[in-house]
Amino acid sequence: MGFAYTSMCPRGTSVDSIDLSQYMAELERQTLPSEEWEDVEGFESLYQVSNKGRVRSLPRIKVDKLNRIHIQTGCVLKQLTQKKGGNSNTDYYNVILHANNRQYVRQVHRLVAQAFIPNPENKPQVNHVDGDGTHNDVSNLEWATSVENVRHAIRTGLMYPEIRPGMNGYRP
Repeated sequence: MGFAYTSMCPRGTSVDSIDLSQYMAELERQTLPSEEWEDVEGFESLYQVSNKGRVRSLPRIKVDKLNRIHIQTGCVLKQLTQKKGGNSNTDYYNVILHANNRQYVRQVHRLVAQAFIPNPENKPQVNHVDGDGTHNDVSNLEWATSVENVRHAIRTGLMYPEIRPGMNGYRP
C-alpha cells in the first residue's frame, strides 16, 4: 500500500503546465497481473476500483485557499474492516473517499460490482459467492435480492434462521 504525497509547486506554476503522466505511470507499475481498473461511480477522475477488489486514488492537482498549487500523487487505499451486524459474523472492507470537501465511506464489494458486474434486474445487494465478505474479487461477487442473499447465507451456514414458536419456519 502506497501513500499519496502532496507537494507544492514552485511559485508561478500554472495548472495547465503540470503533467500528471509520470504519477499515473507510477500507479500503473503497482497493478497486479490481470488487474483491470474502472472509475468509481460518482468519483470519476478521483478514484478507481479494480476487478481484484482494490481501490486507488488518482493523481490530481489541488489549489489551496492561498492560491498555491499542489500535486497529490495517487495510491492504493487502505481498506478498513467493518463488522456486519445482525446474526452474521461476516466482515466487510470499506474505503474512505474524499470529494468536494466531504468524506464518504463506501463498501469495496459494492464498488467492484457497480464497476464490473451488469445489474439488468436492478438487484439491490451484492452477494459474496464463497461467503467471505473480505474476498472482493469480481469472480466472487453477484447481484442479489435480500431474499436471495439471506437464503444463500443460510444454505452456506453463514446465518442461522430464527425460528420462534408459532412461526411457519424457514423454507429454503
